Amino acid sequence: MKIKSLTVGALLGVSMLFGSVSASAGPVDTNSVSPFADQNLVLRVGEIHNFSGTISMVDNIQGVIVVTYPSTIRGIKPGQAKLRVYSNGVYTYYDIFVKSGI
Repeated sequence: MKIKSLTVGALLGVSMLFGSVSASAGPVDTNSVSPFADQNLVLRVGEIHNFSGTISMVDNIQGVIVVTYPSTIRGIKPGQAKLRVYSNGVYTYYDIFVKSGI
């Protein structure tokens, strides 16, 4: 218990000499948690999306998108696909979710 009192006293003394000392928990910015996480893109059936880079890998087992190289996709039926897009020296991975048009 004396160590805790000494620690609090030391912090109080330092704050008096150099200004205030504080510690607080702030909100977490989820965009900075993992910059390497896959990006999510939601399309409706029939919707077209153009990427600013070149599509370099497609995992489209369910056949939910049509890829028009180098950088365009179109949703053709509900489901999920994965893409890798190369732009400015960086690969970005996308989880593509195609929803029904209704």
